[in-house]
Amino acid sequence: MTPVAWALLALAGAFAIADWLGVVHADRRLRWVGKPGVMVLLMAVALALHPVSENQRNIFLAALLLSLFGDIYLLLSGERWFIAGLAAFLAAHLAYIAGFVAGGVRPGLLAISAPAVALVSVLAGSRILISVRSSGGGWRLAPLALYLLAISTMVALAAAGGRPLALAGAALFYVSDGLIAWSRFVRPLPWAPLPIIVAYHLAQAALVVSLTG
Repeated sequence: MTPVAWALLALAGAFAIADWLGVVHADRRLRWVGKPGVMVLLMAVALALHPVSENQRNIFLAALLLSLFGDIYLLLSGERWFIAGLAAFLAAHLAYIAGFVAGGVRPGLLAISAPAVALVSVLAGSRILISVRSSGGGWRLAPLALYLLAISTMVALAAAGGRPLALAGAALFYVSDGLIAWSRFVRPLPWAPLPIIVAYHLAQAALVVSLTG
């Protein structure tokens, strides 16, 4: 990590704290500054550091940009914006998958990580999908199942890359998205909004820093 990258990462942390305060105090002005600001600064961090793989960095930048669009969509109200946010983050996970493949995957680690992630996804995801179907939202089943498959693949590949920081980032992303899905489709979790955004920001930061090896 270069000094510039560290400085930008610290600034991203300040914007993240502003967004967390916006969540706690339901302040949309803080959220509109903090949430997109974090992603813009993390893109700058990615550009400022010395990556192990230039190709992987470029693909991660695409994932961060797609995440920025997803963040903006989810700040807007209404079902159509939630769907747009879901689509943007699905594309971001696909980009991260491509990035992890570009960075290298160890078959032995993949043989361990894939079944482990699949088991967790089946146990947690089936409960979410059953709730969606029973609530009359059958049309959501296919896109949600596709999203679950994408983020599960992303976590498995992150683990198979052999970089602990990348695995931590992917796992935190999984937890953040899982809390969103559970709170929205299974039962409301009043305490969840702050952990969701904290886990999300830590996930994206860890994924960016993992580019250095």
